[in-house]
Amino acid sequence: SSEDLSRHAGKGAPGQCLVARQKVCLQMVPGDESSGGCRGNTVCRHFEYRTYSPYFLPHPETIHAADVVQHKKSYCIDTANAGDGALMFVSGHIVPGSIKLGVVPQYPDAEIGSACTGGSWWYGYAGSCQQEGLECYSSEDLSRHADWGAPGQCLVARQKVCLQTVPGDESS
Repeated sequence: SSEDLSRHAGKGAPGQCLVARQKVCLQMVPGDESSGGCRGNTVCRHFEYRTYSPYFLPHPETIHAADVVQHKKSYCIDTANAGDGALMFVSGHIVPGSIKLGVVPQYPDAEIGSACTGGSWWYGYAGSCQQEGLECYSSEDLSRHADWGAPGQCLVARQKVCLQTVPGDESS
C-alpha cells in the first residue's frame, strides 16, 4: 500500500510495485541495501555462495568434486529472519559454510565505452579491457566481439551484471 510499503495495496487502492521478499533484486546504488526496490521491512543484500547437485555427490566427503556452482546474487531479505540470512529459500543445495556477504560489482565509467583491441574466445573476448565483466566489441558492429587485434569498445558483456545510470533507461 502507499502508506505501508510492507503491506499489499487493497483491491482498487493505489500502491507501488516493489520486489517481494526472497526474490532477486539489484542495488541501484552499489552497497546501498535500501536502493534495491524491495518491499517494506526488507533490504536488498548481495550474497556470494556455492551450490551443489546431490545427484553428483556419492559421499559427503566428495562435496568439492561435485557439480559445484558459484553464485553472486542479491535478494530482498528480512534482516530479522535468520532463515533469510542463511538463504533457506534458495533452490538447490548450498555448500555448508560457503555463504558470504558479497560486494556488488561497480564498473568504472571510464572503461565502459573506451577503446580496446579484440581478443580471442580463449580469454573470454576481453581483449584489452581490464575490468571484470567487460568484453571488447567491434567498433563497426557493437553486437559482435572485435576480432583478434581489431579496434573495438569495452562494453558490459551479455549476461553480466550491469547498472543503469538513469533508472528505467535501458540504454544507459
